[in-house]
Amino acid sequence: MNKQKLSYYEKRSIMSIVVFLVVYASMFYDAYMYYRTGDSKESLLNFWGNQFLELFLCLIVVYLLVFLAFNILNKKITGEIRPKVKDERDNTIELKAINASYYILALGIFSAMLSALWVENYSPIFLGIMGSFLASAVVADVIRFILYRKSS
Repeated sequence: MNKQKLSYYEKRSIMSIVVFLVVYASMFYDAYMYYRTGDSKESLLNFWGNQFLELFLCLIVVYLLVFLAFNILNKKITGEIRPKVKDERDNTIELKAINASYYILALGIFSAMLSALWVENYSPIFLGIMGSFLASAVVADVIRFILYRKSS
């Protein structure tokens, strides 16, 4: 059986999944540590506001740094550079991944807001929103990986 090498986009999807899981794991760990301290309910919204600000800033900075390191290492190790031209297949794969990602994000945020009817605390709502961001990002990259693997 002939083994196929991973394409640039497949490697990038794997790298992206790892980055998302690491950043979100650190954010969920921060939330867990916050609950162990048992701070007051008044500082809860302040905590979640800071948590989401940290999440988005960390995602941007870490993703850019890892993406740059990935491009440099990928070029040095394999000699493969980022493809400059995107064809119709790339556009179709990207569209399918973004479409699925948006549906998962919308469903997650809707279910988190719906849970506000039954919970007394804001934390499950914010955890649901944060989880839906993670799920939508991971699903989009998994779809990209699968479709690139299937079409290569």
